[in-house]
Amino acid sequence: GLGAGFMYAYSINQLTVGVLADRYTGTRVIAVGGAFFCIGSLLSAYSGSLPLLYFSRILTGFGASAVYLSMLKLIFRITPQAYTFVLGILMIVGYSGSIVSGAPFIKLVKTFGYTRCMLVIGIATTICYFLFVINAMMSKLPPVNREVKLNLSLFKEVFTRHNIHIFFTTGVGFAIFYSMQMTIGKKFLEDFCELSPEKSGVIMSAAMIISSCNAFVQ
Repeated sequence: GLGAGFMYAYSINQLTVGVLADRYTGTRVIAVGGAFFCIGSLLSAYSGSLPLLYFSRILTGFGASAVYLSMLKLIFRITPQAYTFVLGILMIVGYSGSIVSGAPFIKLVKTFGYTRCMLVIGIATTICYFLFVINAMMSKLPPVNREVKLNLSLFKEVFTRHNIHIFFTTGVGFAIFYSMQMTIGKKFLEDFCELSPEKSGVIMSAAMIISSCNAFVQ
């Protein structure tokens, strides 16, 4: 589905985003990825065919993938003393998208239509992106670390036998969580539990509120 297209693009690009953030700093990587995200968001509003809609969501996922790891680098560079506190707040802000995409988004689409809602979201995203870019241009960024290079040896150092066990256990939980959020959850509530899209959206929004609070507590 569309959610899977987004997540595949998001997940695959995670392999390179961390290295790019180490080399070019998180601010520069977010600036580039944010452009793809904004284009994909605006394109989603005017996708007149299913292939174009898939392409717009993949483009959005590709751009979104640049944000999280780069944000971690950026927070640690700016506020290392309050790293966990600031990260918790930003995690709640990040989860707000999943919260709104449930019941509130369903209600808005029924009231104003899909195209108008996606256009407003795309415009709001683009405005926030330009504000971020303007602030970045006015700030003094660290120089590019040319000693960091993207090569396979970096992955060999990480994918050891000990680390693979950690990747597997955490990956299973992460996969289940996002499968419930992006694909299975709402559909399961509608088909198996016979709930309306509105009620299913309310439950998914409530679940995301709990997840966001958990992220802040951790």
